[in-house]
Amino acid sequence: MKKKFDLAKIKKVSDFYYKEVPVIKSFKSENNYVFLLKFKNFEKVIKLCSPNDSWKVEKEIYLFELLSDNHVPVPKVDYSETEGLIGESWYIMDNLGDENLNDLFKRSEEKSKYLFFELGQLFARIHKIKFDFQGQIYGRDIEKQSFSDSYRNSFEKSSKLLFSKGKISEKELINAKNIFSNFVDSNQRSLCHDDFGPWQAIIKDGKISGIIDWEWARVSNPVYDFSKSELLIDLWSGNFDEFQRGYESVTNLPKDYNKIKLPYQIVELMNMMVYFLDNSKNFNLAKNKFLKLIS
Repeated sequence: MKKKFDLAKIKKVSDFYYKEVPVIKSFKSENNYVFLLKFKNFEKVIKLCSPNDSWKVEKEIYLFELLSDNHVPVPKVDYSETEGLIGESWYIMDNLGDENLNDLFKRSEEKSKYLFFELGQLFARIHKIKFDFQGQIYGRDIEKQSFSDSYRNSFEKSSKLLFSKGKISEKELINAKNIFSNFVDSNQRSLCHDDFGPWQAIIKDGKISGIIDWEWARVSNPVYDFSKSELLIDLWSGNFDEFQRGYESVTNLPKDYNKIKLPYQIVELMNMMVYFLDNSKNFNLAKNKFLKLIS
């Protein structure tokens, strides 16, 4: 569990840059501290990381610039520091809205459909952003790692851990390995969000005002990235058909996508099970989908 953040630090930053101390409201965030700053005449959002994770701040600011240049809506950053004033890594951005697309979906599946179509289009446009080689993005640099090596290592690590903890049986592991043996490599070098879904789409005035949370982004195979988003939407949201229609209105998936995606989704379901080892509800959702795919 995260420790309570010292709000005096945020007040210090706000007073220094805006000459005003705002009302501060916490936003839900699993890995970082995110707060809404309510000034008298406007609102901002501050996102803070630990000093050791300063590369995350640099990375998101870099990707916001890149995405904006490619007509993908993202937050506009006012100020940032990776050290200095309060000894934390942070950036302050515009408040793009108080609701994400999944929240809207829960209120009205029908009203959210056209935005899922638009989200699919945005995802395809993100995948059209290319780099010189594959790898993980750190700050403004890329640490080279091939698509195949990255996910083969991930499969081995997650499968061994789950088996050692008795979370999957020997038969289930064998079936998963059989499916994974058909893993299709790729030399594509697209910008991949690696955690893309309606939760990252902020809504304002009935429109998608920005795509957020780029910490996990990498340069990799867009088909894998799409297959992971299919899983996320299937498990925790909906309107996937509209999302896929929007995506394919911009760029086509492979004709044999439904075959190619199976080894990819096996990897991600195992990764999810590892991530949710201490969350039985989400673990069981991922495990049940995993069992369905390997049957």
